[in-house]
Amino acid sequence: MANIDYLIIGQGLAGSILGYKLHAQGATVKIIDNRNKSSSSAIAAGLIDPITGKRFALSWKIDTLRPYADDFYRDLERTFKMQFLHHKMSLRLFKSDEEIALYEQKKEEDGFKKYLHKFIPADPECLHFQNPFGGVQINHTSYLNIPLFLYTLRKYFERENLIVSTKCEQKDLQITSECVKWKSIEAKKIIFCDGFKASQNPYFKWLPWRHAKGEILTLDIPKMPRDRILHANGHWLLPTKEGSFKFGANYHWDTLDNIPTETERTELENALSEFIKHPFKVIDHQAGVRPILVDTKPVIGSHPQLSHVMILNGLSSKGVLLAPFIAEQFVQHLINETPIDPEIDIRRFSFANQGIQP
Repeated sequence: MANIDYLIIGQGLAGSILGYKLHAQGATVKIIDNRNKSSSSAIAAGLIDPITGKRFALSWKIDTLRPYADDFYRDLERTFKMQFLHHKMSLRLFKSDEEIALYEQKKEEDGFKKYLHKFIPADPECLHFQNPFGGVQINHTSYLNIPLFLYTLRKYFERENLIVSTKCEQKDLQITSECVKWKSIEAKKIIFCDGFKASQNPYFKWLPWRHAKGEILTLDIPKMPRDRILHANGHWLLPTKEGSFKFGANYHWDTLDNIPTETERTELENALSEFIKHPFKVIDHQAGVRPILVDTKPVIGSHPQLSHVMILNGLSSKGVLLAPFIAEQFVQHLINETPIDPEIDIRRFSFANQGIQP
């Protein structure tokens, strides 16, 4: 007889929010997490940006996900009497006449009107940053203080006896046809929220992963205004509540580890020097691996042969935006058997092609 309902592996954004929501629904939960301070959740800037990429693409389901995320984080702020989410205007600087032309096209499309707010003219004499082509003010941008958010939930989980601070080794897991055993704990279901490590997970490594490593600098820039998030040349500069700035990020698909490199630090410093007009000091340099699937959408659902072995993963660089809504959909599926959106259902991938029969 199982003594808990759900065993969750990982206390990043996905595992934290899923665990919190399941517990709130009355389910019995235990989270296993090794307090990895260099996980992608722990080092991410936490941006919610409605428009991304070189082609001014709207983030997937942004009109649904953004207000849901806002409400979720505000509810937790009231519960824990802390501020996690910070709304801040964003300025995206153009780098060419072609980008201006693309903006002129996009601003007339219905989905973009609420986000592409105001054209900012070029200003070669700008005191703070390079602005030869002007830019556009983007509305409804924000960032989550992820370290504070995860720390607060961990303390909550500890008070409620919902978390075990250790590494989950495969040798300690016993998965039968009926239940899951980990040391002295027996669970009806196990849910892996283990980030990029899922590609080494024997139950889900067959999924088409395309993880990307990213590196971020934490900076002191005393003379830089703090009233906006700046985007330029594929990078962003975020003023944080603590007084520092974060600058990033890059994408690399070869070496997938959490080790910062001097090469990438130099590349980021050079990119920042071409962008802003003030001296800066690097306070910290971190790296993490974003868990990404080939279609760039999250994944939830059960292993094709073991219905009680489950996954919530693939939040890429948009975990702050995606996690609240995706976790809620998973909770409704688990508690009320609500169907999973086909766009994020694990069954969208071909099991047969991976040598696995559903």
